[in-house]
Parts: sequence; C-alpha cells; structure tokens
Amino acid sequence: MKKSKIILGFLWLLAFLAIPVQASSIFSWAEQTIYVNTPVERNMYAAAGNLMVSKPIGGDLIAFGESISISSNVNEDFMGFGTNIYIDSKVAGDVRIAWQNIIINQDIWWDFIAFGASVTVAPDVKIWWDFVVYWATVNMNGTVNGNAYIGSAWLSLNWQIKGNAKLNFKEIKLGDGAKINGSLSYKAPQTNTELEGISNGEITFKASIKEGSQKFFFGLIKWIVFYKWAYISLFALILVLIFRKIFKEVSDTLKKSPRQSLLAGFLCYTLPPFAILILLITVLGIPLAWILSLLYIILWIMWGFMSSAILSSWFIDSFRGGIKNAAWWKILLTVIVVSFLFTIISGIDMIAIFFAIWALVLYKINFTKKTLKSL
Repeated sequence: MKKSKIILGFLWLLAFLAIPVQASSIFSWAEQTIYVNTPVERNMYAAAGNLMVSKPIGGDLIAFGESISISSNVNEDFMGFGTNIYIDSKVAGDVRIAWQNIIINQDIWWDFIAFGASVTVAPDVKIWWDFVVYWATVNMNGTVNGNAYIGSAWLSLNWQIKGNAKLNFKEIKLGDGAKINGSLSYKAPQTNTELEGISNGEITFKASIKEGSQKFFFGLIKWIVFYKWAYISLFALILVLIFRKIFKEVSDTLKKSPRQSLLAGFLCYTLPPFAILILLITVLGIPLAWILSLLYIILWIMWGFMSSAILSSWFIDSFRGGIKNAAWWKILLTVIVVSFLFTIISGIDMIAIFFAIWALVLYKINFTKKTLKSL
C-alpha cells in the first residue's frame, strides 16, 4: 500500500509538470492489470502490475509495471520501467526504457535509449534516429538511421547502421545483414577483423581490460586499500599509546580553536607548493625548492597516521572519558574506525589534516614557550 502511494504521488507530480494536465490520464493499481481499451487524448501516466495498451495514446506514455505491452500507437514519447516491456506498435517520439527484458517489434521514430538485461529488436524494425543501449545483452536485427551507442557483454548484430557506431562489448556475433555506413569506434578484448570489415568509415579500436586482468586490478586495489588502512591504524595506535599526554594537549588545542585550526591548517597545507614554485623560478632557490619538496612529500606520507592519531585522541577525549585513562581496547577500536574512514571516504582525511596540522603546530609553539620560560 505504501509503495502504491509513493508511485501514485510520483505520477501526480509528473501530471502536474505535463501540459495540459486536464487532458492527462492517471492510473495507479500497483498489483492489478490496467487495460487501456479507449483512446487517450493526451498524456497517460500509469503504475500497475501489468499494463496493456490496445488503443492510441495521443501524447506521452509514462508507465511503471511488472509487464508493459503496447499494441497501439503512442503519438509522442514513451518512458517505461518494467520487468518485461513489449513494443508492438509505432512510437512517434523518443523511447526511454529500463529493466530486464525489452522487445521491440515496431518502428521508433526518434531516439531509442534503454538500460536492461536484454534488448531484442525484431527484423525490419527501424530506429529513425539514435540507438543507445547499455548494460544489456543486445540482439539487433533492424535498421538504425542515426548513430548507435552500445555497451554490452554480448552483442548480436544483423542490422544496418546508417550513421556512426560506438560499441563496447566482450563478445559479438555478426549476421549477413550487418553493415555500418559511418565510422566505427569499438572497445573489446581484442581486434575484430570481421566487425571492421562491415564498416565504410574510419575505424578506431581500444582494448578493454580482460576479465583476468580486471580481477587482478581490482584485487590489487583491495590490497592497497587494506595495507593503507593497516599502516595508518598501526602507526596511529603506537603514537597514541606512547604519547598520550602530548595528544591530550593537542586534542585540547583542537577543541579550543577548531576554526583557527581549520583555516591555518589549510594555509599550511596549500602554501608550500606555491613557495616551491616560486623558488624553482629563481636559480639560487632551486636547491632549497628540492629540499622543501622532499620534506613536503615526507610530511604528506606522515600526516595520514598523524591525523588519525590526533582525531582519535580528540574523539576519545570528548566522548569516551578522556585519553589519559582510556582503556587500550577503546583506543584500539577508535583508531581502527577513524583510520578506516580515512581510507575509504575520499576527502575526509584531507579535512582532518587541515584540523590536525595547526593543532599540532600550536601545541609545539605553546610547548616551546613554556620551555623558554622555565629556563
């Protein structure tokens, strides 16, 4: 019932945006079958278990359903989301559809855009403009008067493309009627001379990552992420456990002046590269620029676990009863979680660095002042 209300609300919103609304038809029975047995003058919006359109739709058709079957003309655009979508009559506008099985048995007079598990276009069907399909097994037997853009694991072509073709596939099967009048750009595990032979225009090939290489690549990324998380957690934990008093004072500095820490940390982080560029322009400053660059890289590597240590200390000191007397397992758990967030969420480590840099610098300044006063 709740799902039905949500869908109905969405359809009412679409109807509100449509012009004119007065001539639109709205249906919403989420688990029933809707039979359209009388012509619809303008737009139609429907959500149902099954939608059967047997009379003309004078305007747009927007439909959600388990099964959508169109056996009469749609005079403008069709947007559909369904497990099975059958187009058995002419659609005079654009077609934008998505879900699992899509079967086209009649002409599409404008663009055809689909995302689905399977797209089948029957013989003698014409797509009068562009044909765009991704994430699907494509079995194409008709004609595309415009350009074709296809991303598919398995592609079967027995058709003519009168424009350009841009294809991305793992496997392809070509029929006797396959022909490309324009240029061909394709991405595949290896070159395909049979495919290149049906193109009359310029041919561009780009090798895709093979399945084994792809698994190795993603496996390598996982291990890099794991090792980054492990080394940040390990060094941050060592720092916090050994230097509790220092990190307690750094945490207090961060809590007293968070805005100042953020702004100053941002400046400390971003100004050195400009200083390095300025020094590189001058001949005498080149050696100093190289030394500063090396220090900046070392600090970049160190700030990952330094920031994790400082933010973990701040969290424990603020919400876990204080860093000085905290149990080792609380420190361990906090450091692991904070380091994990630094590893997987892009940008959060950068923000933490901005806070941590100046908090640590302020601590060192205050520590130096106290030391000089005691002398």
